[in-house]
Amino acid sequence: MTNSITETIGCDLGDRHSAIYLLHGDESVEQHRVPTTPRAMTEFFTRAPVHVVIEVGTHSRWVSELLKERGHRVTVANPRRVKAISESDSKSDERDAELLARLGRVDRKLLAPVEHRVERRRRIWR
Repeated sequence: MTNSITETIGCDLGDRHSAIYLLHGDESVEQHRVPTTPRAMTEFFTRAPVHVVIEVGTHSRWVSELLKERGHRVTVANPRRVKAISESDSKSDERDAELLARLGRVDRKLLAPVEHRVERRRRIWR
């Protein structure tokens, strides 16, 4: 996207709630817990465009589509390729969200990004 994006958000998607970790610039941090519903995600992400990093999983397709529609830059991380996430000794939703945000801030390629198939192509494979 553009260089005007100054925030990176790591979002560890859960079935009921998602842990969110915001990095403003290099230092300032906010943490939130948001219900993993279209309404709650839309309300939370009604803001200036940011870089949002999520892991591939059950909710990643609809969340990434919703966020892109709202103008955000979205990176869907492949946790199997990011050992710092999948093999962490101190695993928690909040720590995973922080790690996603920090890795996304440094270099998207570290997250081994994946792209979800577009809806039309998914129907062909059914």
